[in-house]
Amino acid sequence: MKWWVFIGLFCASFSWSWVFVLSDPLGADVFVGEKAIGKTPCVLTNVPSSFTLTLAKPGYRGVRTSLRLSGKVTNLVYTLQKESFHVSFPGQESLIIQNKVFQASEVENLATGFYHFQVETNTLRIERINPHKPWLYFSLGFTCAGLIAGTTGLIMGGIEYENFISATSYEEAVKRMQASMFYDNLALLGYTLAAVSGGVSLYFYFEEKNFQKQSSTFIVKKAGYLGRDKALYDEAMDLLSQKKNELAIQTFEKLIADYPESLFIPPSLYQCAKTYQSENNNSKAKQILLKLVNEYPVFDLYELSLYELFQIELKEGQFLAAENYLQTLKILHVFYSVEDTDWFELDLYRAWSEKDQTKAVLYHQKKEAFINTRSYSPERRQLLQQEK
Repeated sequence: MKWWVFIGLFCASFSWSWVFVLSDPLGADVFVGEKAIGKTPCVLTNVPSSFTLTLAKPGYRGVRTSLRLSGKVTNLVYTLQKESFHVSFPGQESLIIQNKVFQASEVENLATGFYHFQVETNTLRIERINPHKPWLYFSLGFTCAGLIAGTTGLIMGGIEYENFISATSYEEAVKRMQASMFYDNLALLGYTLAAVSGGVSLYFYFEEKNFQKQSSTFIVKKAGYLGRDKALYDEAMDLLSQKKNELAIQTFEKLIADYPESLFIPPSLYQCAKTYQSENNNSKAKQILLKLVNEYPVFDLYELSLYELFQIELKEGQFLAAENYLQTLKILHVFYSVEDTDWFELDLYRAWSEKDQTKAVLYHQKKEAFINTRSYSPERRQLLQQEK
């Protein structure tokens, strides 16, 4: 499991505040201060009461905001604005952008910048131009020139110095010494130029690599799903209402595969897990719920998913794992009240005491505490009093 789940399950007692961060589209980089945390959706634990939150995603305007937390659980949702342009090329069978082929008459979400267009047979080739790239070649040229000058000066300086040693007259010795000093200065100047230019070349080399990476990450076949992801989700939910579970799951999986940045991915995963649970396929349900908690921790479903995992572990007799999930539920208390989590706790220790008699005392202590809490449901308290 990812780091925030471990924190939530094992170190949550040290955290007084949880912050759920969601963006539309998903997959934005999240920073607390200058520290990279992960990608949206994510949950932050043990954060200070005041901090700066930054969201960044290629092709979209970044979000930077200062936050002051006042509650135990905070839910933040941001809609990212596109930083791109839209262009159509009707009549082209294919488009090649940054050496990737797109079979579409419309291209959106291109990174801002300069482009080179080359028309070929039934194909339009588009290449993004890095305006800083010529400086890479200039700096490489100066580096090579510096190395040549420095090496020439070093060799010729050595030769002139040998001539100075073997000079037979005063005039010749002075001439050779002056020549040797000239070449020594040339070597120093050349190697200095090579060192400075080499550093500049390295800078522009990595800048070019980063430019190419950004160019590829900005390019998508279509920007925005235009409601097609929602239509698939509605179709899958309709299939569930008709008890066509297999077709519904296939539709949810198609949504997840075809629309990787859709806000409908978390609810689709949750519905798949619930469907597998209804078919007593707890292994598959658990696998999906863990993915939901680890990779898509959204406010609306995080606590519900933890509860389902708690129930699965309880049924399978994995009491320690169930207890870990329960401890996190007892911290959040967004959808489930304190009474609810105390009731879940009784379910846990009741089942655990049947396997481990040392838990029986703990169960009875918590049972008496529940019965004596007058603010709790009379029906639940009565059920416990009637329990043998």
